[in-house]
Amino acid sequence: MTATTSAPVTRRSRFAVLGRSHDFRLLWIGQAASELGSAIAGVATPLLLLRLTGSTVAGGLAGTVSYLATWLFSIPGGYLADRYDRRWLMITTDLVRGVLAAVVAVAAARGLAVAWLLLACIAVSNCAWMAFGPAAAHAVRGVVPTDALPEAVSANQARTYVAGLAGPALGGALFAWSQSAPFVLDALSFGVSLACIAMIRTTLRPTISPGRGQSPRPSMRRALALFGTDPFLRTTTTYSTVMNFAVSALLYALILGLGTTANGAVVVGAGLSLATLTGLVGSLVAASLQRRYRLRSILLAVAGLRAAVLLAMAITGDPVAVAVAVASVTFGSPILGATMATARMQRVPAEMLGLVLGGTSFLASVMQPLTPLGVGLLLSAWSPSRVLILIAAICAGTAVFAWRAPGLDEPATAPPPAGHRSLSLPCDGA
Repeated sequence: MTATTSAPVTRRSRFAVLGRSHDFRLLWIGQAASELGSAIAGVATPLLLLRLTGSTVAGGLAGTVSYLATWLFSIPGGYLADRYDRRWLMITTDLVRGVLAAVVAVAAARGLAVAWLLLACIAVSNCAWMAFGPAAAHAVRGVVPTDALPEAVSANQARTYVAGLAGPALGGALFAWSQSAPFVLDALSFGVSLACIAMIRTTLRPTISPGRGQSPRPSMRRALALFGTDPFLRTTTTYSTVMNFAVSALLYALILGLGTTANGAVVVGAGLSLATLTGLVGSLVAASLQRRYRLRSILLAVAGLRAAVLLAMAITGDPVAVAVAVASVTFGSPILGATMATARMQRVPAEMLGLVLGGTSFLASVMQPLTPLGVGLLLSAWSPSRVLILIAAICAGTAVFAWRAPGLDEPATAPPPAGHRSLSLPCDGA
């Protein structure tokens, strides 16, 4: 009898598994369409508000309403994803967002658009997205073998960066041609997503269904309690909260500090464009880094690199260095996002994944409302270089925290949970 050995599982073979997965392809294509549509409409919405009101305050209010809706509905959205059929939840939320985009498109085409209608559509659409996102994470976990989760998350993040590259320019061009065209395309993109979700073969029902009259509060309390008792969740959420603040502070420091100087707008624009490209590159290498290094090493390296780059940027003040620094900082964002998203999907029990993802989003964004005002106050008293040194110090402190904090000693790709599928099993529940 001749002994046989199984072929080694490689990164290429894991991507091949994703390519052969009927359901993952559908999820990826559907979300690629809707994310591109949302990126197009995301540029057109404040432009339409400015055209309607002539007020920059109204344009800025769109961002505030969007942020508040996503922040406040992050935990309820996660609860819905844990307790209800994810396929129908994604279909319902996509249908809501598609109808709202169509309403705005018709109103804009007929000259009936008003500011309150746009703001209401933004709020409802973002609430729907906060239920769709955790449901989609559940779906990925259900249709992708555990061994291929890092590649799946990286592929999803790359898709988002591609939409971020193409969407704004396309949205601006379409709006210049017709103020309703971006919203028409957005509505059609949700139709593509709906069709793809409807064709998924895998059952996406939860293991636990809500009882009649049962309050969601106990489940929410249990999930939030995990952030205080589980070292992994506590450490990664704290890290994300501080890093989100540091990156946002950097962007506002560039816009408010350098945007008003000679050629400052050119430097800021070039830096942000280059940052999107490096973010795409970071998405493509994230899976390889997860398999090669431990979670603690990745978090420590990204925070340390950001501290060093920002310090050098503050000292030199060279415009080229500024653009390169912004790109270097953004390079780490998809690596962090993919690494921690994969770790949570692998380690958090399925019945609590949505609430944990929603709670993470809620807690990690808690400092965001203070960032623009805080940076503006600092720039009124300090030079941009001193503000950058402060942000670099925050990143350095976060690196020390990642070095010493508990819960990060496991590999970035943890062993598969009991009962979850490995690469050796077929995809799509066949």
